[in-house]
Amino acid sequence: IFLAVGFLFGTVFMIFDFFNSKPIEKNEAIEKTAVFDYYELQYGKGDQLLGAWLFFENGEKEYIAGECISVALALNLKNLSKGTELHLLINPKTNYIIELHTDSLTLIDFDYAQDCLKQKGNENLLGAFSMLVACCFFVYKAITTKEE
Repeated sequence: IFLAVGFLFGTVFMIFDFFNSKPIEKNEAIEKTAVFDYYELQYGKGDQLLGAWLFFENGEKEYIAGECISVALALNLKNLSKGTELHLLINPKTNYIIELHTDSLTLIDFDYAQDCLKQKGNENLLGAFSMLVACCFFVYKAITTKEE
């Protein structure tokens, strides 16, 4: 029963992430302009890149999801000089940066970021379905197994 409840909670969280990963229209995004200060890459187990935080001169910070970080973006962030003015579009549902550019260079394209986040959402939906099947299996086993 405990495993079934755990898988059910996992299913709910993955479905929630699926709906948050749905693409939005460009006019729904929050526009922001900020002056770049520095960035920090966020790593998980096994040096898996989870995302990046951009810090700005006014003390604010914004997040880039790991799915949207390409090799080119990582190199461009490394070469980005302090004081550069950045133009951002932020998804209001997830608060992730979905477009990032300077006056002369596009760092994250809106459509590319939308596709990456949509793919992650679809993977989570598949994971949620798998967890739901496991949950049903454990409920079935709990009902049909009798203690002697």
